Amino acid sequence: GETELRETRDYADFGTVHSAFLLGRLLASSRRDVVLKHSPSLDWQDVFNSNVVFLGKPGINPIVRSLLEGLPFVDDEGKIRNAHPRGGEAPVYRCASTHGTGEKYALLTRLRGPQSGRHVLLLCGAGAELMWALAECVTNAEHVREVMAHLRTPSGGYPETYQVVVQVTFQSNVPTRIRYVTHRVLDG
Repeated sequence: GETELRETRDYADFGTVHSAFLLGRLLASSRRDVVLKHSPSLDWQDVFNSNVVFLGKPGINPIVRSLLEGLPFVDDEGKIRNAHPRGGEAPVYRCASTHGTGEKYALLTRLRGPQSGRHVLLLCGAGAELMWALAECVTNAEHVREVMAHLRTPSGGYPETYQVVVQVTFQSNVPTRIRYVTHRVLDG
């Protein structure tokens, strides 16, 4: 009996649910208050006063899309665009067009928050299954070591803000291989 179609975004796909579980399990031991919110419920006070992790597809989430604008890597619905390719890098990293199988690319971005000492972490990719892989990338010690080894500066420290492109191989929606591809340091 509806006279028009209405878009709804009141669901979560399995990759996002699995990602929230992995992140929650990691953060539960941090002795900090951790809150899970649907992005339309997030307000500027939340962003200003907290460290925030966004899980999502930039093509669907305007907040994520706006945070990626003007950065070296941008997730563009199935492609990671590289604004300034360096030697050996592709200008575009294209995801397999299959659902839940094949090689796909995703983007991990860490930015400064609006308040000193606060940060925003963006875990984004075009496919639902990529959220699970990105959460593995930041919660699984083996993957964290691999990414951080590439981010280590000559002085032995780590940059505050950066973007990392990862390649993920999937079988039946399960990330069977996660591999660092390239990165950009955003500060300095």
